[in-house]
Amino acid sequence: MDSHPCRGRLEVAGRVVGRDIRALCMTGPKEELDKTVYTQPCIYLLSAMLLHNLKEHGVTPVAVAGHSAGEYAALLAAEVWDFETGLNVIATRARIMYECGLRKPGGMAAVIGMDGSQVNEICKEIYPQSEVVVANRNTPTQTVISGDKSCIERICEILKARGARRAVPLPVSGGFHSPLLSEGVQEFTEYLKSIPIRSPIVPWISNRTGEPESSPDTIREHLAGQLNSPVQWVKAMETLEQFSCDRYLEIGPGKVLAGLVKGCGSIKPCLSVGSPTELDSILNDGDSIS
Repeated sequence: MDSHPCRGRLEVAGRVVGRDIRALCMTGPKEELDKTVYTQPCIYLLSAMLLHNLKEHGVTPVAVAGHSAGEYAALLAAEVWDFETGLNVIATRARIMYECGLRKPGGMAAVIGMDGSQVNEICKEIYPQSEVVVANRNTPTQTVISGDKSCIERICEILKARGARRAVPLPVSGGFHSPLLSEGVQEFTEYLKSIPIRSPIVPWISNRTGEPESSPDTIREHLAGQLNSPVQWVKAMETLEQFSCDRYLEIGPGKVLAGLVKGCGSIKPCLSVGSPTELDSILNDGDSIS
């Protein structure tokens, strides 16, 4: 193994993505880093480095789950593939999603303060041809919708008029997890056929079902289908709560999942690890990770 795994992984990521990843992450420009084609591999890269350090300190999970692009680092943690294989897969996913967004522009919006089933019913009522669909069921009262951008703007106003506390368009480059990505599903399905995938060593919870999935063929199916299917995070949390653990670790940039864990009603703490500094702080706290 490379005596400097972080340096080696940065070089591999640069070759796969075709950019100086370190420079992109450190200096931007932000509008480039925010492009899906770069954002997803960068998230995976950071998560992989942090997972490597956790493993070196003897920290291993009892189960793993990831939210959308986070599924790829979760699969790495479950040893379904090695670092470079996962990087190539998520880079391909990001490219396909980015190109779908260029061909069929779309948008997404967060709906706060309304039951997800009600949001789904209103979407089907207003847009029976699936111009707008539920993309993420994040918590019982936080749902993300996705689809045609002009339709998103209209339905946000309708949702607020019908009781949603907020309905806010999100700064994304496409209508992800919606039928706008359907063309990409076929391409990604074909690509995944050639990817070596092992059964996970710990339960991996699928976004599509919110349930553990262990068959390599089923994992391939779920990864491709996830492009135009909703992220069932509420169900995933219900499943994770059944495992014998007393805390969660959120690996990667930001603290979004810590908020979703709390929003789903879990009383277990969720520790966010988004940088080497945060990781050192947690590892040096003897009570934080067992």
